[in-house]
Amino acid sequence: MIPVQRAIIVETEKSGRIVDLADAWNYLSALHHQVCEYSVAEHAARKALEIYAGEPDPSAEVLATFQFKLAQILAAQRRFSEAVGMAEAGLRNFSVSHDPPDDFLKAREDEATLMRDCMKRSADAVG
Repeated sequence: MIPVQRAIIVETEKSGRIVDLADAWNYLSALHHQVCEYSVAEHAARKALEIYAGEPDPSAEVLATFQFKLAQILAAQRRFSEAVGMAEAGLRNFSVSHDPPDDFLKAREDEATLMRDCMKRSADAVG
């Protein structure tokens, strides 16, 4: 684990704020994703979602951010079927805050389309 981020997680656990702790885990997932440590990144992303599930007043935007990060990590591992499902969940949640659709949502939709295309190409290569 990245030492500074681990220290942030330890300190954030003391606060008891679910959203901050989930956010710290999500940031850790992004750091590991950047350095291609995908299994550790996936664990951290799933931990962020697990923690955030306990948030009494969840935000669709925050949930979508965590879901989309996990989708990106799964896609990086060529697990496109899982990635597409998670990206689509993220898009549904992003749509709540981005109505009417804006450039941000369009960029996420484009990324999900790329994941779908990769999933189809992978299926075509196997079959």
